[in-house]
Amino acid sequence: MHIPAWMVVVVATQASRIPAAPHGPVVTTDCGDVRGACVIERQTGVALNWFKDIPYGNASQRWQPPEPAVCWPGVRDATNRRGICWQINGHTRPPNNPWQQREDCLTLDVIVSSKHTLHNGTLPVIVWLYGGSLVAGSTDSYPHLERLAALEEIVLVVPNYRLGAFGFLTLPDLDTLDPRNVSGNYGLLDQQLSLRWVQHNIAAFGGDASRVTLLGQSSGGTSILALLASPASRTLFHAAISLSASPNITIDRVSAQKTFTAAVDATTNCSSHPQGIAKCLLALPPEAISSLLPATFDVEPALPRAPCGMHYPGLPIVDGVTVVCDVRTALARRIIDVPLLLQTAYAEMDTYENNVTIDAMSRASYNNFLSGWLRGHGFMNATSLTGEIDRLYTHELQIAVELGYQVFLAEYSFLCGNLALAKTAASAFSSPVYASVGMHAPCRPLTVFSATAAAPSRFSGHNWDFIAAIRSWDFYAEHFGAAAPYQPCANDSVWGDHLRHQWIDLSRIGSVPSLVPVRPHGVPSRSPYMVNLQYCSGPEHVVSYGATRCTTLANSLGLDERFWLTN
Repeated sequence: MHIPAWMVVVVATQASRIPAAPHGPVVTTDCGDVRGACVIERQTGVALNWFKDIPYGNASQRWQPPEPAVCWPGVRDATNRRGICWQINGHTRPPNNPWQQREDCLTLDVIVSSKHTLHNGTLPVIVWLYGGSLVAGSTDSYPHLERLAALEEIVLVVPNYRLGAFGFLTLPDLDTLDPRNVSGNYGLLDQQLSLRWVQHNIAAFGGDASRVTLLGQSSGGTSILALLASPASRTLFHAAISLSASPNITIDRVSAQKTFTAAVDATTNCSSHPQGIAKCLLALPPEAISSLLPATFDVEPALPRAPCGMHYPGLPIVDGVTVVCDVRTALARRIIDVPLLLQTAYAEMDTYENNVTIDAMSRASYNNFLSGWLRGHGFMNATSLTGEIDRLYTHELQIAVELGYQVFLAEYSFLCGNLALAKTAASAFSSPVYASVGMHAPCRPLTVFSATAAAPSRFSGHNWDFIAAIRSWDFYAEHFGAAAPYQPCANDSVWGDHLRHQWIDLSRIGSVPSLVPVRPHGVPSRSPYMVNLQYCSGPEHVVSYGATRCTTLANSLGLDERFWLTN
């Protein structure tokens, strides 16, 4: 099982926050009073009311749907972090992370500028779903996320939810213990419960429960896609913005249970337990559960490893109850019809797969490398495939071999799948649907890792849109200990402001005036479509962007939906 270095939770620094008052505001929720803290967001100087770790649910029963939170007497202190959900292999970052990992971890943060009057219920609400491949992440895992509430007139809500095997394990023995008669997708159930909490309580924090927008990056975006395929999500949110989501949520429960059964057999003795697998697993300590994932679990879009697809086990599954069908079918059925923005990055994994070796190759050497890779992984027509890939990505390869490599990876893993989903939704929804690609690259190389052997990111990659929109320029200095914070140029800031304003427009008015929808409502699915290419000068509206490449990748090269990324 390959676990990339970036799938580790980060604890956000306190450096961007300055205590502003010894006694914070008190708000009454439907389960009790909470006292938050008033802090100054350092970059903007804006005073924020920040309520941390408010319980919204109870997950004390392992592999059961969450229950509403246990209420409390008096005023609950919501000024300190109490814990996070269990992470992959129990890893946290830094090693001396003070936040305790807990199974009963269903809490959320609410953040709003203190200049707004609490209790008036007029501000749009953004609910942030963090990334981390659904095996890592927390309310603190995106440095300076709170800055969004300082920069914009919103209420920001950030829930924790169960991850990895705690949040997604599915086995036949667990089906019988679950009131749904299926197991898995517990993390999605947690997210839905947090959204119900928002509906019941957010007015007390100044938020408008009729204007709730989901905003998620990476697996947070993937979660949004899964929630769009769940009838239980109806009325819980009113718009959705998915950044760099893995578009492949197609794995059925039986297939997922086979991979998880193999993982249980390989990592525990529970298959031979006299009282059964379920009872054995329930008795294991959380440290043992945190590493219980299929051996083939992976999340990185690498070069094709077999002609028949990547076959990475997906954690969100089509169980027929919570997620009733695959996402593309769900969008076609209009299970949840809300304004939707699907955005990917031009060179998604340049952030993590910034390959020093490929960067140093000539175009001919790269083609020889690619041909050898494909041949070594079972592609019989490797030479002709390489020639077709070279032709498709001539423009990028002429700029830089590394760019041609990165855009190739991004398109068959992310872009083509997200475009397919956007086109399907646009043809079915009465709400506007937007497709967007982040094109603006950092104006100078962006150091991601501290190791000198790692090449910096030079193109528009994973997380870059979040970094620019939130002005979280020290994101990687905090995330991976990069040598120094990134120093933005004016164009970086302008680009980030464009993106953030688009998010706010969608949350505020249900549309984005600066973007063009994929298609007008009712236009047939085979008609031309529109994609918004995001540059620092503003969005460029392009007809049927990616159509030729995605069709060729799928039909001529065989890199179809089987190669879309999961998780």
